[in-house]
Order: sequence, then C-alpha cells, then structure tokens
Amino acid sequence: MLTLSLYPTEFAALIAFLSRISRDNLDLPLKQQSLTVCVLLAFQATLRLEQLFAWGQRDARRSYKYRLPVTVARALHQEMQYHPLNPDQQTLLRHLDQAISTYRPSQSHRYALNSLGAYA
Repeated sequence: MLTLSLYPTEFAALIAFLSRISRDNLDLPLKQQSLTVCVLLAFQATLRLEQLFAWGQRDARRSYKYRLPVTVARALHQEMQYHPLNPDQQTLLRHLDQAISTYRPSQSHRYALNSLGAYA
C-alpha cells in the first residue's frame, strides 16, 4: 500500500478523475481498454458511498492519510499524465509522483522462495 496525504478537495479530484475515466470508457469493449483503465475501473468499483460522504464532511483545511494499492497508484499516475487536469488533480498527481518516487516495498511484500523452491 502507498500512503498519500490528501486534502478533501484532492480526494474529490481523485473521484472526479475516476468518474471521467469511467465515462470515457463506458462504451468501449474490454479489448480496447488499456490495462491502466481496467485497474482504475476495478478500483472505482470498490469505493463505498459512506467513504465518499465521510471525505465530503472533513475539514477542508486539514490533510488526511489515504492508502492506495501500489498498482492503483501506478495506474492512476500513468493515466493522469495523458489527460487535462484541474489544479486539484495536478496536486494529486504531484502527491502520487512523490509517493511513487520514494516508495520502498517492505520485506513482507517481496517475493521469496518457499520451501519447495517456488516463488510464494
């Protein structure tokens, strides 16, 4: 997981970006959708309404921790570079860039050989 520090407006920018990706790809067959789009659409489907509501109620002057799967963060980072972004989305992209640049997987996330000599 990758942790970002986001203001509520930046979280709203994330949701707006995901909505645009969804809308732009709604009628495309799966074979024509990029892998990054597939990852983002699958992630969007996991968001809960109460989570969106809670972020909307937060103090706009504070930042809050938000955890994203590394695959989603990379897909989002890659996809955002090909779209026009509003100022909050540009800030979100900078946060993603910083977090991805400094990310180091923990020992538990690295692949290791199991007792049978296969990767676990």
